[in-house]
Amino acid sequence: MATLSRVGAIARKLGITWGGDWTGNTVEGNTTKPIAKDDDKMLFTNETTKAAVRDYIKQSVDKKKIDKSWLEKFDNGTMTSGDFEGLKIIISQRSA
Repeated sequence: MATLSRVGAIARKLGITWGGDWTGNTVEGNTTKPIAKDDDKMLFTNETTKAAVRDYIKQSVDKKKIDKSWLEKFDNGTMTSGDFEGLKIIISQRSA
């Protein structure tokens, strides 16, 4: 429990809140601290995944489901995770 107490102390300093201290085996929390603008840029741990996401966006542009500016945004590294989640919904709706 000493490790968890240290984690709790660190979490409090970072602005993470939760329903209270617990004694069980699960942790639930959320941050109330604002996220910096650059923190949401899409990051990839390998080139295969990045290429697959780019290909998905390019195919959607080629099929005229989304504007080519989205592919440019991806290529420029300015697409956020929220942008991509929204695009998936738009693409899905336009595919139906």
